[in-house]
Amino acid sequence: MIDTIAHFYKTCSEPARLRILNILLSYDAVCVCDVVTTLDLSQPLVSRHLSYLKNAGLAEVFKQGNWRYYGLSKQLTPLQVAALNVLKQQLDMDPQCIADRNQFNPSVCGE
Repeated sequence: MIDTIAHFYKTCSEPARLRILNILLSYDAVCVCDVVTTLDLSQPLVSRHLSYLKNAGLAEVFKQGNWRYYGLSKQLTPLQVAALNVLKQQLDMDPQCIADRNQFNPSVCGE
C-alpha cells in the first residue's frame, strides 16, 4: 500500500504532469494534440507524461479513428478522488494552470 501511495504522489509531483492533470480534471476527454498545443510542449513529451499518468492508474486512453483521447481513470479509489479534488483546488489558483485552462480549446482532430 505504501508503494501505491508513493507512486501516486510521485506521479503528481512533476510540473508538466500537473499541467496535464489540470486539463484532465477540467474535461472529460482530451486529444493529445490539444494538450500539445495548449502546453506548448512536444508531442513525444506530452505522450510520455500521459503514459506515466495512465500507468499510475490516474488516466485512461481510448482511440477514435487515428486519434488517442485521454481522460481521468474511472477506476480511481475514493482516496485518489479526494486527493485529486484537493489538487484541483490548488491548481485552480495557480496562474499557469488558469492560463492553460483559458487557452485550452478542444478540437475535432483530423479536420
